[in-house]
Amino acid sequence: MHLHPQISHWPLSPTSRTLRQPVRFYLNLLVIYLVRVSSRNISVHSKPYDDLTLQEQEALRLLADGLTNREMADALSVSLNTVETHLRHIYQKLGVRHRIEAAKWYMDHVKRERNKEEGE
Repeated sequence: MHLHPQISHWPLSPTSRTLRQPVRFYLNLLVIYLVRVSSRNISVHSKPYDDLTLQEQEALRLLADGLTNREMADALSVSLNTVETHLRHIYQKLGVRHRIEAAKWYMDHVKRERNKEEGE
């Protein structure tokens, strides 16, 4: 490895064993972590869905189907304020900021999982 003459004398240059061993160690840890995370099954990622109440799950399904808040209120037989409260709770529990992200989350996690189960 060719280094600039001014940094070749640094005690922790890129060729230094003192630096290479800890870097290799942490890179190995990172690889192990990434393999474990990527091999998790979808139900691990769907955990926030399980934290939703049944009414919130239904509101999320209706939201993903494209209903307005008023249409959701009518479908759930609740007030518009209740729907807005459900949506705030849904956003908070799923870690999303608005209805488009919530609908995408539903399609990516719940709908895909249900389609897999129906295909089996």
